[in-house]
Amino acid sequence: MSSQSQFLRLVTTFSVVFLAVAAALAADSWRVTLSENREAGQLINRLLADLNVGVDQLELDRDRTAAARDATTRLITDLQNSGHHRTEHDMVQDFVAAARTGYYDFLLVHDSTYSQLHRSGRLGKTVGSDTEVALIEYFQYINLIKSLWASTPQTVNSRFHRLIGIPPITVTNASELSSAARKQILESISSDPSMLDDLRELHAMLSILVLNNVFQRAIDSSHALSGRLEALAG
Repeated sequence: MSSQSQFLRLVTTFSVVFLAVAAALAADSWRVTLSENREAGQLINRLLADLNVGVDQLELDRDRTAAARDATTRLITDLQNSGHHRTEHDMVQDFVAAARTGYYDFLLVHDSTYSQLHRSGRLGKTVGSDTEVALIEYFQYINLIKSLWASTPQTVNSRFHRLIGIPPITVTNASELSSAARKQILESISSDPSMLDDLRELHAMLSILVLNNVFQRAIDSSHALSGRLEALAG
């Protein structure tokens, strides 16, 4: 066999081996990319699910906060005006609404997927830099709300707990209380001069939560993010 033929045979063999290796590497790369894309899709769907659950909770807490603020307003008016004409049931119901605030566990927003990606530095790679910034901003709203909740005075709900013997968070309506419990609440409202100060302090913090519109900003941010993540998820 001539040296030229041997050379051509070597070149052919090398080419075949090279192409086989290149094909194998390309296949491995394709499989890795496919796996990464599949994982990214799963993470995006998890983020989307967390946001959808979170926005429901935010809307509930926004409405609770506004209702509690209005309840404290009415109770303060009652205490300042002894000639009020509201029913005892309405007064107790407002006290229940006021006492149910100040609990840090109201806001149970799911952030495990976001925290996992943010801590690992993979958030931007998974959702893109623009959506990463929007997610960080959204959870900053959440942390602000949590901080304000943690600062909410608990004197009214502590008073409720002492009077009734149960946490106010477990009661949603005055009709759930016994007549003796309702009587205790009314006596405390009318006879304890420190009640007015407690209600004013709570009203001030609830007004901050309502007036700075932080709940609505978080809700709007969540809706915008849901649209982005849905587009990414395809």
